Amino acid sequence: MKSKACLALDGANGERIEVLEQSDGALVIRWVEPGRCHYGEQRWRRRSAHTSGTCAVSRRKIRRGDAV
Repeated sequence: MKSKACLALDGANGERIEVLEQSDGALVIRWVEPGRCHYGEQRWRRRSAHTSGTCAVSRRKIRRGDAV
């Protein structure tokens, strides 16, 4: 997996999402919701969306079948 400079995103509800590593097919992220949860390091792999919704990281709309 390629290392990437840590990219931090602050959400509307105070959550902090950090992209720690990135490759063509996966991300390693750290997700923290102050006062609620700390999810530590998670590996997310690229897949097709099973349902429509909103991306937790970018807040973009997702349609069923989109590569996510």
